[in-house]
Amino acid sequence: ENISNGDMVEYFYTIEDSAKNKIVTEPNIILIDKIFPILNNQKYFWKIGSGRNNKFVYFSLNITEVNFDYVEYNDENESGTWNILCNKLSNGLCNSRKFFKNGEHSLKIRIADKASNFIEENISFKI
Repeated sequence: ENISNGDMVEYFYTIEDSAKNKIVTEPNIILIDKIFPILNNQKYFWKIGSGRNNKFVYFSLNITEVNFDYVEYNDENESGTWNILCNKLSNGLCNSRKFFKNGEHSLKIRIADKASNFIEENISFKI
C-alpha cells in the first residue's frame, strides 16, 4: 500500500501462543510524517566566557518543523559524541549557548523530528 505524508494509519497486534490462545491489542492510530525539518537560517557567534580557555558560542537556528524533536551537535575536533543543542523551539527558534575550547571546531548539526526525519548541516569556526 502506498502511504503518503499526512495519512493516518491504524495498526494492532495479534499474539497467539502454542495452545492457540489469542490476544488482540487495542488499535492505535499514527499520523505519517515524511517531511524533513527545514533550516531557514543559522547564526552563531562567540564571546569570552567565564574561563580564559573557553568561549561561549551562541547559536540561533530558525527551524520549520511541526513535529520537532531536537537539535544536536557533534564536534569532530573534540570528543566526537553527540550533544543536545536544544529540544524545544520558541517561535521557531532554537537558541542555545555552549562552551568551546580555544582552537578549531568542526560541528555537524543534526535537526530531527519525532518521526526520525532529520537533516544535517556542517559549520566550522575557530576560537
